[in-house]
Amino acid sequence: MPLAQPVFRWLITMSLILPKLIVLDSATLAKVSRDYWSRDKADRDNARAFIDRLLEQSVYITFTLTHLMELSQHGDDGVVRDRIRFLLRLPLVAWLRPYDNSWFPGSVLHLLQRELHAVVHDGKRDWQAIVECVRSDVWETGTGAEIFEGDDRLWLVLRDMARHNQRHAQYVASVLRAQPGNVNNLTVAEIKQLSKLSRAERDACMRRFAVTMKTQLQRHGDQRLENPEDVAASFAIDTLRDVQTIEDAGGDFLQKMLEFQGVPEDLVSDGMTVEDIGRLAVYTTQLSSFSKGLYPRAAVTVHDVPPETLPSYVLEHRLARIQRRAERVSGSDFGDVHIAPLTLYADGVEVDKRTHEYLTQLKRACPEMAGLIRPFFRSKDYADIPDHSGVAA
Repeated sequence: MPLAQPVFRWLITMSLILPKLIVLDSATLAKVSRDYWSRDKADRDNARAFIDRLLEQSVYITFTLTHLMELSQHGDDGVVRDRIRFLLRLPLVAWLRPYDNSWFPGSVLHLLQRELHAVVHDGKRDWQAIVECVRSDVWETGTGAEIFEGDDRLWLVLRDMARHNQRHAQYVASVLRAQPGNVNNLTVAEIKQLSKLSRAERDACMRRFAVTMKTQLQRHGDQRLENPEDVAASFAIDTLRDVQTIEDAGGDFLQKMLEFQGVPEDLVSDGMTVEDIGRLAVYTTQLSSFSKGLYPRAAVTVHDVPPETLPSYVLEHRLARIQRRAERVSGSDFGDVHIAPLTLYADGVEVDKRTHEYLTQLKRACPEMAGLIRPFFRSKDYADIPDHSGVAA
């Protein structure tokens, strides 16, 4: 039986209350779905009352592709199907519109591409102007049935992708947290010295690196990461292979390394660290990909749009740096990072305890960003969300 939809009451309410876009945490959506299909009548009533209260207040439950991926990661296919069926029943939903305006929830990558469009084609340069420009066209709205009903094969593909991405996120988060020899803080000047080591000395160095990395993975990595010893050994081998590839190309080692990473040499100084170069390499790659998809097409380089230009990228990067200082990281940190930029565009964003603290730290450290971040909150009981100051009328 579909969710109760008091249409007449809703139409009256809509004239009195401005619609709100509220991003709920994936864990909350999972709990509401569980209760919605529960055999216990009290649980079912709680879930339905929650949805009805949001409807009465003209609150759109807001999604991105990241939410759908997180909801699809569960190992029980029956649970995943129930979650999708639950989303289908929702009377008011909003989702991040992909840059190409296709009819399916987009991700933070589409948000970044919209911000890049605002810079390149709309001439916006400061964060506030970019956010205001993008906000006017970033959300699509409708009902759950309009977005979540479709070919079952689509959801099977999404489920498989979600589970693969979950394992990959656990690996990446763990590797980024492990810093044998404080490698991320090595400067360009120190890299130049390391490049002078003989192959035998380098092999010995990487063996020590792998041993230390295994310890770091066990101590600080995602607790679900399998075979930390194999991960550490594989990472060391891949690193040596990359170094060998760069050497085989001939010429100046550092110059070739930067070329290999796609980083313009003129943007690198001796005081920059491995972490700085890695961040610049990722940004340069993303920027190249985004610019190819712009309409009208535009050739954009890191010189045209420096890393501190796009507000969602800056928020993501600064939040990720705080995350990596945690005693224990999790693959789910990536989902939190991808959802955090929605605080620039939605009326309220629910986050978990750690992300709430990290965003609070970020706001204190960056007043310019703090002025753009909209309300974010955490909740112990989803029934309390409609009463939250960021939601209630």
